[in-house]
Amino acid sequence: NTFYQTSKRLSGQTRFGIILADGSEKSAVFYRVSDTHDLALLKLDGYKTPYLAEEDGPLSLGQNVYAIGSPLKLNNSVTSGVVSNNRGDFIQTNAEIYPGNSGGPLVTEDGRVVGINTMKKITNKFEGLGFAIKFSRVRSEFNDFLN
Repeated sequence: NTFYQTSKRLSGQTRFGIILADGSEKSAVFYRVSDTHDLALLKLDGYKTPYLAEEDGPLSLGQNVYAIGSPLKLNNSVTSGVVSNNRGDFIQTNAEIYPGNSGGPLVTEDGRVVGINTMKKITNKFEGLGFAIKFSRVRSEFNDFLN
């Protein structure tokens, strides 16, 4: 499986290059990779970066959500959709999840994070379904490192 091979290879690295919203390039320290999901936790030393608050209430089917990412290196792009279903650790949405959105937040109308965009299932019969890992799952994976 490509996911597990990539996770194993990446977990051997200690630092990763990242690009901030202002275009500056920094080096982040690797802390942990998930054994079960496409998630890794990195730390940027010496910076206090802004962050979005977590949504603490349940999601409703049909609730508006927004996927933020950088598809095709088009930074800070936003697509909109609704929560189509809750599937275990995943939120199913019709918000477009393009390559480059993966790792970006799925947020509510008031800007609260509900998930981390991770994948899109595509078929030859329709556009596809987007999925985000529920932030509650992210929190449980990395709770020891998150304040």
